Amino acid sequence: MRRVEATSALRQWYEVCSTMKMDRDLRIRVLRRAAEMAGGPEKLCNRLSVERHALDLWLSGRANPPERVFDAAVDLVMRADMARAGLAPRTKILMAVAPGAIERLTRILAGHDVQLVIRLEEAIERLESETYGMVIISVYFDESRTFDLLHHVRLSRRDRTVPVVCVLEAEGAITDVVVEGLDHAAKSLMANAFLDLRKMPDDERGNARLRRIIDYLILIDGDLHQGLNHD
Repeated sequence: MRRVEATSALRQWYEVCSTMKMDRDLRIRVLRRAAEMAGGPEKLCNRLSVERHALDLWLSGRANPPERVFDAAVDLVMRADMARAGLAPRTKILMAVAPGAIERLTRILAGHDVQLVIRLEEAIERLESETYGMVIISVYFDESRTFDLLHHVRLSRRDRTVPVVCVLEAEGAITDVVVEGLDHAAKSLMANAFLDLRKMPDDERGNARLRRIIDYLILIDGDLHQGLNHD
C-alpha cells in the first residue's frame, strides 16, 4: 500500500487520544483494573477522591474521566502490577515508524531497548529472529505498509499476543471520517492502541503521558515474561 492523501488512504487505525484521553474500551479496562486492585469501586472512589455516581459513568463508558483521575488510575495499576511481577518496565521494543516520528518516540522511550526499522521486510526479519515485548508502528511506516506489518504480527504464533501500538504522526492532514474508518479496521486486526501524536503535545506533560500509556500497555496487555530485557 502506498502513501496517498487523507481523503482516500490510511483506513487502518483507530484513535486512542481524543482530547488527550485513550480509547473508550481501554479507559474502561484501566478503571476496572484499578477498582479491582483498590479493593472495589467504593475504595477506588476514596483513593481517587471522586463520587460513586461519577465512577459508575466512567466504568460504563458513558462519560470520560478527568485527566487527573485517569492518570491516577493508570499509576495505581502500574505500581501494583510492577510490584506483583517484580519486573521493571524495561522492554525490547520494535519501532517500525516513518522518519517524522523517530526523534520524538526515541526520546519518549528512553530506558527501553528500542530497535528501529524503516522497511517492512526488515521488520519481518527482526520479528522472526528476535522476541519483543512491544511493537510500535506508525501510520506512514514504509509508505503506509502498516496494515501489512500488523497483519503479520497477529498471524504469528509467537508474536500474536505482543502489544501493538499504532501511532499517527504529527504531520499531514487527516479527517475525522478517515480516523473513524481506521478505528474499525485496526480493532479487527487487534491493535492494542492507537496514539494520535497530533493531540499529544511534544512537551514535558504530553510526552510523560504518552510514556505512561506505553508502559501500561507493556505491563497489562503484554506477556510480562516474554521479551523483557534485564540488565
